[in-house]
Amino acid sequence: MATQSEIWRIKTKLIEIVKAETPITKRGAFYRAVSGRLFSSTGENDYSKCLRYLNQLIAKHRQLDDDMFIDTTRIRRESTGFADTGEYIRRFGRDYSRNAWLDQPLHIELFSEKDAMSSILAPIIGKYNIPFNVIRGNSSRKFLHDIGKKWQEIDKPILALYAGDHDPSGINIARNTFKRLRAFAKDYEREKFTWSKLAVTPGDFIRLQHLSMPAKEKDLLLTRYRAEFDTNRCVEVDALPSDEIRTRLENSILKRLDKTQWDATSAQERVEQDQLMRLRNHIHSFGVARSVEILNQEADLDTPDDEEESESDEDDDS
Repeated sequence: MATQSEIWRIKTKLIEIVKAETPITKRGAFYRAVSGRLFSSTGENDYSKCLRYLNQLIAKHRQLDDDMFIDTTRIRRESTGFADTGEYIRRFGRDYSRNAWLDQPLHIELFSEKDAMSSILAPIIGKYNIPFNVIRGNSSRKFLHDIGKKWQEIDKPILALYAGDHDPSGINIARNTFKRLRAFAKDYEREKFTWSKLAVTPGDFIRLQHLSMPAKEKDLLLTRYRAEFDTNRCVEVDALPSDEIRTRLENSILKRLDKTQWDATSAQERVEQDQLMRLRNHIHSFGVARSVEILNQEADLDTPDDEEESESDEDDDS
């Protein structure tokens, strides 16, 4: 049984891990702890112990905060709206951005088996504004059909990047997803749509064997998996350090990006953002009601009255 000093040594290292990689899943923090030899295995007993220490660091010791962790297993929805037009005008134009991918020679989308990747990869997803799809197991036909239908309207090559576990289900999900997407996109000649595995790659699987765990013996896909990979060990995508997978995603994007065109689109975006902010300041200064009055007055001045139109008609007749 671990002594109090040994437990606190582990907790101190857990604090360092979480602060270095926040936001992070608790399982992701556990994998980093196993890599650092804080726990002897990836088994459930060690994982439960790690969860207990993390929760104590949050609630009891207050060395960590709930905001540092990702929990996508629960969803909360609430109504949205504004207190009044003034609140809306204060935000007007601030979130304007151009879809720079419309000017690029390639369309890129990201797919993940897990919701947690959305928070981990959010900085890169937001920076490059790429579509992100969470498939959470074998996706419904409708979900993939709708994506494929949109892809039919895209007149350029399409690349799908995928992040998922290296286990019987993860391998099967990836293959089925992209096979069905190709069919729904009607890419029968395999000329338009390609995909690339972002993680867990075969190289990751070999490198992270110390973080692997056995597949569930009741998994119906295990026989095929064992025959293909000669193992029953699995590696979850959470095992990759957050900064590593973020860098990998960004590099995957950058090597396919037309940088000159991207910079040109960004410059145009800044011009348009400035125009919108000037409009926002104008409306904010006068107020919405007064701004509408001014617009109506200017519109009246620009519109010829009936008498002027009548005189113009007489001139035309003569």
